[in-house]
Amino acid sequence: MTMDTASKLRIGFVVQNPGFDFDRTDAPVLQVRHIVTGLQNTGHSVQLMTLRSGRRVSVYDEHWHERTARVKWSKGAIFRIPESSIRRVQSTLKLPYFALFDSLRFADACVQELAQVQLIHERNALLSLGPVIASRLLRKPYILSVDAEPLLEMDFMEIPLASMQRSYLSWAARYAYQHTDAITCVSEPSKQHLVQNWGVPETKLYVLPNGVDTDIFAPHSNNAPSILEHLGNVPVVMFVGGFWPWQDLSLLVHSFAQVLQDVPQARLVLVGDGLERDSVARQVSEYNLENSVIFTGAVAHRDVPTYLRAADVTVVVSPANAPNSHLGSPMKLYEYMASGKAIVATGVGQTTEVIRHGHNGLLVPPGDADALTQAIVRLLLNPAEREQLGNHARQQAVDQHSWQQYVKRLEEIYYDVLQRNTRRGTKPQH
Repeated sequence: MTMDTASKLRIGFVVQNPGFDFDRTDAPVLQVRHIVTGLQNTGHSVQLMTLRSGRRVSVYDEHWHERTARVKWSKGAIFRIPESSIRRVQSTLKLPYFALFDSLRFADACVQELAQVQLIHERNALLSLGPVIASRLLRKPYILSVDAEPLLEMDFMEIPLASMQRSYLSWAARYAYQHTDAITCVSEPSKQHLVQNWGVPETKLYVLPNGVDTDIFAPHSNNAPSILEHLGNVPVVMFVGGFWPWQDLSLLVHSFAQVLQDVPQARLVLVGDGLERDSVARQVSEYNLENSVIFTGAVAHRDVPTYLRAADVTVVVSPANAPNSHLGSPMKLYEYMASGKAIVATGVGQTTEVIRHGHNGLLVPPGDADALTQAIVRLLLNPAEREQLGNHARQQAVDQHSWQQYVKRLEEIYYDVLQRNTRRGTKPQH
């Protein structure tokens, strides 16, 4: 039997992450929204499930209306009493958290809600075992999207882990990787990391970078004025994103202080917020840049295009050793490209695969403030080059990086997995 690639599928898309809130507009939430909506627009049926705080599993319909998922054995006293007792002991004694009850509850909900789907697709989360358990109980193909390496992130941020917790995290990840039918990675470095450090067979792995809404981020998508139009015609350097350790904003501020020596009227606009906001603000003050650096704070994602309209040069700055920079797929990069903006980016990870130096952006070495300064100044002083780089970036975003193209590639992975399962004798349900 050959899977008909024109057939529409029934998909269970799941996220066992209690912090996953669809009212937010951070990158992981936006990614899931675009994937699920894209699959639905293509005609597939998608049952979306997430773990919510308060020990509740939620199911969303095609209109993003939420209801509580059905559970069976995890709602009884034989489950709830041990759970409450163990959670109380963990909290009192400050013992490591393993999310075992969360995983079991999520697995129960998936078994009750996803019996009719043809495959289960999980976006990876820390301490998540529920989806893989459910896939094995239901005998459904299981696809895992790996967007980050939680252990590396925690080490980079110097978050302490007890040895038992570290061992459990490693075991849980390895168990999920072992029992997947396919893993999608956001970058080639991420794929190689899974092969070299986790022993995942390459035959399971597909590289599927993030995408962008090329309509919303089109340079002239609407006639609304830029939110920053009060700045006038001053040259604007812009960063959009979270203020996190894996964004080298300290280097950017240091570099911008040097930019002002050549382009004194320039402004640096930092769009976003996060853990490093206070330290970046202190650095701006130490450099006496208060009149040249603008903090917008967190903004709604729908407003980002109007901020980008004011930018002359956009930047992606990453330290060399940050796992998110090396292994990840920065959505801001594609948003800059779709907006037709000139880009200066640190040459690490997937950015080196997307940006061709001198064609659709400029690449600089990580940690090199002088190179970053020179690239920014070069573009600020050369509007013709800015326009050329931006046009090439926009064209590449449209041709290669739209969410529609992402969904088409994801469909191919689904069909491939179902065909392989059919050949092995596990017939997909119709």
